[in-house]
Amino acid sequence: MSENALAAEAAADDADHLPRLSSKEGRDVGQKWQFLENIRVELSHMLELLLRTWGAPHYRTVIIGSLAVLIGSIDLTGEIWGGGNTSVVGWKGIFSAQPASVVQWIVSLSLWAWFISSLWLLFPLLRGHAILIVAMWGGVQVGFAYAHALAPAFPFSVSGSGIVVLLLSLFSLSFVMSMFHRAVSETRDLHLESEHADPDPRHIMEAKQDHSLRGWTTILIAWAGFIVLGSWAGTLHIAYRPHGSIIALAIHLILNLASIAALMVTLWYPQLLLGSATDRIETDRSRQVGRVMAGLEAREMKDGKCPSCNAPSAVGRAKDGAIEAPCTVSDCDGRGTVGRSCPLCDTEITRRFLCKGCGVSSPVSDHLPNIDAW
Repeated sequence: MSENALAAEAAADDADHLPRLSSKEGRDVGQKWQFLENIRVELSHMLELLLRTWGAPHYRTVIIGSLAVLIGSIDLTGEIWGGGNTSVVGWKGIFSAQPASVVQWIVSLSLWAWFISSLWLLFPLLRGHAILIVAMWGGVQVGFAYAHALAPAFPFSVSGSGIVVLLLSLFSLSFVMSMFHRAVSETRDLHLESEHADPDPRHIMEAKQDHSLRGWTTILIAWAGFIVLGSWAGTLHIAYRPHGSIIALAIHLILNLASIAALMVTLWYPQLLLGSATDRIETDRSRQVGRVMAGLEAREMKDGKCPSCNAPSAVGRAKDGAIEAPCTVSDCDGRGTVGRSCPLCDTEITRRFLCKGCGVSSPVSDHLPNIDAW
């Protein structure tokens, strides 16, 4: 087993001892500022969880990403500060640079590849999202580079085609971010329905508070702001003639280094929050399409047992993490996700299940082992 997998497993094993957000109380700041106070409490809680659960692979990944940013941004050979050769462009321009500059470029690309592969191993629930997010980061950088290539003083001077390419990259980033946020939110909602069904509404409210995403959403938005401003500052540094801009370079470095840390937190928190309750994080629509395309294979279940007599029960967990139970209507043979409608008779699948062996009615979540992160 790899070191990254061991770190993820250790974090999951320690999850039972982690503090809960519902146990934290914010300050009384008045109704006007309560929303910001709630975000502050959640960010503080996330920091506490981070310090408890991050291991060497997490910190090493941050260091690798930071080195990729630094080596790819700082002009160690002095070509940018010397003005460069503006008559040679494209791939020809890259390979006409000093050998040390080409080596620096290759080292930076290698570090980026290492960083992306580390994200792939550390966050298995979010592999597809991680690749898309990093790709959009690169797309925004390309969009600003294109805009500055046609109008070096951008945004004080603008090229029509340059602004179109830039707006397209920003739109793509917004779309991917919205889909990512929706996937995490809807998987969280499914997790709450399947893992935290309880007749006591107080327990449900505590579970909802423990799984709040306000702090995480704040970091996701901050990450987007970091990469947009950082990409603009980096391309402005290159486009500024004849000697580059030290202020733009400093802004680029600070924001891109912050982006590395914010990206790590953005991927880490949903992975921790949902524990091993699902095999991937996706939107409800994607989950439905995937199950239809997979056919019966997607309905292979992890069998449940009655919590009272330990007899096998018809309650089970599907591969996508949803708890499924048979319909309680006497003449219906359907089964479906708890809390949703039966696919055959449209009756809601009940959150309680009656064991035929001992006659005890208990919540469906009690029939399955607890795999929640909290």
